[in-house]
Amino acid sequence: MIIDVNPQTITGIAQTIANAYGEVEEAARILTSITEHNNWNCKERDAINDYTRSNAQEILKISEKSGNFANVMKVVAEKFTTDEKNISEMFTSVESIIASMLTIQPIGSGTTTSNIPEGVMPINKSIGAGDINLSSVIDLASMKL
Repeated sequence: MIIDVNPQTITGIAQTIANAYGEVEEAARILTSITEHNNWNCKERDAINDYTRSNAQEILKISEKSGNFANVMKVVAEKFTTDEKNISEMFTSVESIIASMLTIQPIGSGTTTSNIPEGVMPINKSIGAGDINLSSVIDLASMKL
């Protein structure tokens, strides 16, 4: 299976996750700034304080995990972008090598084909590196000689 992912899509997702992490950080700041409910004299005071502490602890856990996830996604996006660039450069160099090989003319080639064995097609087309792409490389590799 070939992975078909646009690195810009991954970078966009990583940015969205980083933005969401910022919102989680803000929620954590708000929830951890809430003080205990001691000013009122009501029977729910202890339960409210327990919920407040519990929510603050949970948001801090969520914040830590979402921060880790945001960092991982940032690294993934950077690696996808770097790998895409490296692969693109690799195929460009391979294509230019194949293109230069396809411009080779057999010795003594011209308009006659009398010296070429039967069933062998002479290389007599001169093309430039821009005329070759990955699909033509694959076509060339799958040809039966």
